[in-house]
Amino acid sequence: MYNHLLYCIHCCAIMHNFDAELLNIYAWNIHGLNTNKFNDNNLQQLFVDAHFVFLSETLCSPDTITEMRGFNKIVLCRPKCKINNRFYGGNVLYYKEEIRKGLKFFPHSSNDYLWVELCPKFFKLNSPVYICFNYIPPESSQFYKRRGLDTLECITSDIINYSRSGNIMLIGDMNARTGHKADFIEHDSESDTDDRFYITDRDIPKRYTEDAKVCARGERVLDMCILPDENPEWKDNRGFSGALYMP
Repeated sequence: MYNHLLYCIHCCAIMHNFDAELLNIYAWNIHGLNTNKFNDNNLQQLFVDAHFVFLSETLCSPDTITEMRGFNKIVLCRPKCKINNRFYGGNVLYYKEEIRKGLKFFPHSSNDYLWVELCPKFFKLNSPVYICFNYIPPESSQFYKRRGLDTLECITSDIINYSRSGNIMLIGDMNARTGHKADFIEHDSESDTDDRFYITDRDIPKRYTEDAKVCARGERVLDMCILPDENPEWKDNRGFSGALYMP
């Protein structure tokens, strides 16, 4: 449909107090949210069964982002560029009104990302789930360089904090090129550790991508995924990583 369509993610989580058994989360780098795109059937179809719809790189004024019936929205936009009078970046998170009471939103260091907690009592979970919706400008972005804020470092710090009490999901576009490199420890074995709760990675499908390049931020994201295997603060009591990322 659009040349800059990066992904559309469908995540599932058990929700025992809803008629539906699935929590549907969709994320899309829309690369410019205008009336034509918003009215496109492919985008409108996401809202039919969605609980969350996250659109990144809206490239527009917050005043022009459309309301959706049955959804609340949080708009995170940059100021208009003074040089060419254009908008860059920008995110909007739509979430279903019926789950509003089960959500908690946290402070964030920039408009590049937003943390949302799925509260255990409302969703009947054993522990909280912390979702980070994000769009991080490319490393080459002049705006990103001038601002001097390392967004990934901020997110990583939050992960260390939140993972002590719950599970983590990262959903969005980090502009982190990971190529074909593994985001887990390859060829590991129970015999390599004395941890009786350690479970090796089995039957992990190979990740296929047309982009074979790896950038510095991509290396950091891969390290972030592998780190829980070496850092107890990032592991649950079964040895699993508490973080799930979806680039």
